[in-house]
Amino acid sequence: MIRESAKVVSVSGAGKIIVESSGQKSCHRCANSGACGISVLAKYFGAKRHQFSANSEIVVRAGDRVLLEIEKSALLMAAALMYVLPLLVMIFSVLLVQYGFGISSEIIHIVVAFCGLAAGIMASRVISKAEYQAVKFEPVIVSRCLPDLEAGASQQK
Repeated sequence: MIRESAKVVSVSGAGKIIVESSGQKSCHRCANSGACGISVLAKYFGAKRHQFSANSEIVVRAGDRVLLEIEKSALLMAAALMYVLPLLVMIFSVLLVQYGFGISSEIIHIVVAFCGLAAGIMASRVISKAEYQAVKFEPVIVSRCLPDLEAGASQQK
């Protein structure tokens, strides 16, 4: 299970909960040493806030800090869908043009590669929108974070 803290933005009457997570700027090691490339990029671009829906095992209100959980397998599957599928479609489309149709022009290969990449990205978006409705891809709120503990934890870092 992967855990992340978030803030509850809204709770609808139908039980739909919208949470906001600020994502990590960098890992703890990078934040301490500042030698990693990710920490350098985080300084320039900052952390983006992401809003998404979550299921809840507990009662929450807007403004609460909560702890979210999601299965590792769901996160890995989503990453593969977003990164691996477009690359595979791009590579397969170039190989199909080169060996299937016997076209050996580099310019055509480049155009087909970009078209294959775009098709892979569109396919991953369509699949992810259909699969996102599955419960396994939605994070679950497992507990409320106590404000005193959060303040103490941020002072220790």
